[in-house]
Amino acid sequence: MKIKLCQGGLLVILSLSAAVSLSAARPSASDFDAANQACAVQKYDEAIRLYEHLLQNGSLSASVYYNLGNAYYLHGEVGKAVLGYQRALLLEPNAADVAANLAALRQAQGLPEPAVAWWQRPLLVFGRDTWAWLGGAALLLAMLAVFLRGAWLNFGDAEKCPHRWFHGAVTVSGLALALSIGGALAQGERADRQVVMTNDAPLKVSPFADAGDLASLREGELVKPLKRHNDFVFVKNTAGQKGWVAREKLAPVVL
Repeated sequence: MKIKLCQGGLLVILSLSAAVSLSAARPSASDFDAANQACAVQKYDEAIRLYEHLLQNGSLSASVYYNLGNAYYLHGEVGKAVLGYQRALLLEPNAADVAANLAALRQAQGLPEPAVAWWQRPLLVFGRDTWAWLGGAALLLAMLAVFLRGAWLNFGDAEKCPHRWFHGAVTVSGLALALSIGGALAQGERADRQVVMTNDAPLKVSPFADAGDLASLREGELVKPLKRHNDFVFVKNTAGQKGWVAREKLAPVVL
């Protein structure tokens, strides 16, 4: 599907093209075009309102989240921009334009890039839905192979049963199922993040407003939530530091 970019001058890539391809649910063409046009003439408040309206009405597509992220960044709201890009990548992991804009934003703002283990990188190529379909198909193939082998042995010529073919099908299915589980876990790890929404977000030693500060988190930084206590969340940042942050300072990538 072709969608129009919300363009602007802060990110170089935003001015490179007027269209980008992302496979996602098609948003309302009139509202989507109106939002893009508002963004193109730097009416970012209006563009954000229209993109948010699309999301509230069920157009949960990578294209809307992507352009919403662009509009928020051009409006100077870094945390909300990162949140939009992260949600777009959950829906469309291979969206190069989204990844490029997010990387450009982090570089411009001096934000740390989240570490990804080497074994997770190939598993992040596909989204959770794709891995779920693959796992389901692998399980069905294994069940079919077992059923056909049993039917052949009971109702056919047992001596001519192609055992190797059936065993091979089960082996391939098992490997595909294991791969799909690994992919789902890797995507779940990516999704289980929260975005710091303000620069006034101290990392505290305990879950109390008057507790001492360990560090100060930056707007747009990603953190991993570990546990919660009342109005605070115990998190781990990209530098490996752990501490408590007020829940109101964070927004989850997954709604």
